[in-house]
Amino acid sequence: PEWPDPPKTVVADTLDDVDMAIVSGNPALVYTTSAGDLGYVRAASYSGTEWGTPVTAVDDGDYSTVSPVMTIVDGNPAAGYRRSKFLEDDVLMYVRASNSVGSTWGAPAPVLTAPGGRYIWFLNMAIVNGRPAFAMAFGGVFDCRMSFVRAADGQGSAWGGEVSPVPDAFVYDLSMDVVDLYPAIAYADFDSGDAKYVRAGSPEGTSWRPPVTAAAGTKVYSVELGRVNAYPAIAYADL
Repeated sequence: PEWPDPPKTVVADTLDDVDMAIVSGNPALVYTTSAGDLGYVRAASYSGTEWGTPVTAVDDGDYSTVSPVMTIVDGNPAAGYRRSKFLEDDVLMYVRASNSVGSTWGAPAPVLTAPGGRYIWFLNMAIVNGRPAFAMAFGGVFDCRMSFVRAADGQGSAWGGEVSPVPDAFVYDLSMDVVDLYPAIAYADFDSGDAKYVRAGSPEGTSWRPPVTAAAGTKVYSVELGRVNAYPAIAYADL
């Protein structure tokens, strides 16, 4: 298919990060504004030729809303993001819209705090056995550890404990999907340079199987996990 030239401007602002989902049949975006807020806008048509007015989903004051991700949670759009401020610990935040189109949003709530002064990297969001869940990595100077956390209810009003699917992995990038009802993560392994894959041992992600090497690489640095004919598939970039 042909692509429009020039592309359509949806938000007239300098954006740092953006994610997209289909919300009530129309495409929608969450993004970090130039002021560091969490913005949201939904198209006025299913094709995205016309767009509505952007709204501020979260104004977190002096904090920045970094690396937003979005999915549909119990019928309403919901987002996760990294709340960041210089010399303070990163906090994973969660916020859900008050209606199915995202015209108004509830109050954001913390999910977890990155341990030991680390940063939250490679944030992913999915619905895992009926509840929202996040995969991410806690990055420090000498390591970058994988983490997974799932909500304790279907709307994300409370959250369970964090687990590390591969505790000894140095993660350079990761991507999460649900494969045959179980959460799964593809990741770039910094030490081996390979693209690896790990799948949970339970539908809730409370336990995880040993990882396998999906593709041997020189230095894989970017991965994306999806499903092709119901089988897991990984696209990756290698140096």
